[in-house]
Amino acid sequence: MDGLCKRSGREAVALSAILAITSMVAPVFTTAASAAKGGGAGLALTVVADATQVSPGQPVGFAVTVSDPTSGALTSVSLQEPLPAGSGVNWSLASQSGSACALSGSPPSQTLSCSIASLAAGASYTAHVVSATTSSSSGAYSTTATAAVAKQATVTATASLAVGTGLISLYRGISNPYGITAGPDGAVWFTNYGNNAIGRISTAGKVNIYPDPSISQPYGITAGPDGALWFTNYGNSTIGRITTAGLVSHFTDPSISRPHGITAGPDGALWFTNYAPGGSIGRITTAGKVTNYTDPTIDNPEGITAGPHKSLWFTNSNTGAN
Repeated sequence: MDGLCKRSGREAVALSAILAITSMVAPVFTTAASAAKGGGAGLALTVVADATQVSPGQPVGFAVTVSDPTSGALTSVSLQEPLPAGSGVNWSLASQSGSACALSGSPPSQTLSCSIASLAAGASYTAHVVSATTSSSSGAYSTTATAAVAKQATVTATASLAVGTGLISLYRGISNPYGITAGPDGAVWFTNYGNNAIGRISTAGKVNIYPDPSISQPYGITAGPDGALWFTNYGNSTIGRITTAGLVSHFTDPSISRPHGITAGPDGALWFTNYAPGGSIGRITTAGKVTNYTDPTIDNPEGITAGPHKSLWFTNSNTGAN
């Protein structure tokens, strides 16, 4: 068996969370404050997001302000702001400077319209719209407002925010997660080492936790060839299996000892590392048959993955060699 000797280090994690990093949908920030400003000789306009990024389930909002920076009054000022649509998003007018603005339409097509009779010199008018979000609201939301006054050029301003997307999305309420893998159901599955459970998180951020008496300090996890998820139980030296419906089973064998990493092999079986004592490499079929492989060069193996040429590659954490 081909082997790779590599010393692996552990990093202390102060915050238990799942992090998602993506470049597919990122918020577009026009300024550092996520506000866009437009203006002409006699009319100024800004749109500001309440927050540039929120987690699914948190509220979102935009504040639009039209102002008169001139020394004279402006009359008959109009404003139109089509509001962004999304799953679970329904905008409402939370506040405004007077009574000149109103929302029209219904999701997914809503517009803020304002008809301001007069703006005194140096005065401004602000309207604030808000919406709740749900676990299915993830995405980027952008809005562009347009303001106009007679005999002057129209002005526009844009602002954006993100729900559950952007550079990093943080999902809290999880206890010391360790291994993570993509599941066959389009979700991501992970081990909760701290509370003896397996977790599932959808790409929209919805989290499900599956505890079971047989789960003890779960460590590595991988998608198996049988459509289930397979994981190592470091705490009770067993190999676990969980279906995408949450049904848990486990497999025992005297040769399994403090298992760490696990991966699907090129032969249709699961391969895992036995960390102690000394260490070995294990193989388990989807039927639960376990085979153990020892070698003097194996020393407290941790990570393992399928490599080219139908081989398995793993790290030895106690040799100090690469």
